[in-house]
Amino acid sequence: MIWTMNNTIDKKEMIGFSHHELNGKQELHSHEFMEVEYVLRGSIVQVINDEIYEGKQGTFFVLYKEDNHFFYTNGLAEIINVDFYPELYNEVLAQSEAFSTRQKIGSVVDVGDDREEMERLLTFMEKEYREKGDGYVYILQNSLHILLSILLRHGVTASQQDFTFEKSVQQYVKEHMCDLINVDDIAASCGLSRNAFFKKFKSKFGCTPLDYVNRQKMHTALLMMTNEGKSVSYVMEKLNYYNKTHFYKLFLRYTGMYPSDVGKLKKVNMESFEEK
Repeated sequence: MIWTMNNTIDKKEMIGFSHHELNGKQELHSHEFMEVEYVLRGSIVQVINDEIYEGKQGTFFVLYKEDNHFFYTNGLAEIINVDFYPELYNEVLAQSEAFSTRQKIGSVVDVGDDREEMERLLTFMEKEYREKGDGYVYILQNSLHILLSILLRHGVTASQQDFTFEKSVQQYVKEHMCDLINVDDIAASCGLSRNAFFKKFKSKFGCTPLDYVNRQKMHTALLMMTNEGKSVSYVMEKLNYYNKTHFYKLFLRYTGMYPSDVGKLKKVNMESFEEK
């Protein structure tokens, strides 16, 4: 499914704004426009172009034109969506020499100490969008420029070395998802000793390698059951889990539900969200 600009964004405004509470799973789709999504409360998992990203309060997701994605929540979550014409993003890149070589913000951005300021900015934008006072289009577009500029600042500040490390880990786990993954093998793929790898991993991912691997496997298990209709026994064997009790405990820990609850997941779309 493709969501078009004509059905989502007013041509004069070039920006759409929405504020939702949601609980469930969204259907796979792509956009003709760009989207910034902010998690105000709760937690969600976004699957963007087959890559799995977790978000909690304070997380920004950045979705580009033609990105294929869907998400699911672990309980009730509250999000703010800003949809806009890609031209507005290009204007930000063109107006700042510092951003001229930064073509893309990462799919997930943590703005750190700027979180409260960003929330105030989003609240201000929502008010302007809803009240539509004199000059609101100009104010909205300039506020979006500020929002995107801050996301660019935070989304590209990691060094190339750190970026390469994170991508190497993610790629290795993705390629060996159906194998028994050994931490020493991941370390070797990154060109690091075991001790150096553990230290750097904890710094960059905020968890242990085992925790990261189990989390990725459980999210993959959920996708296999919901999107492909695979049975629990099939998924367990495919992902190299042979103890049912252990698998169920991990699945509950990382998805917030039991495998038997997966069939109850509701497919939700934007029209069914409760708009604030």
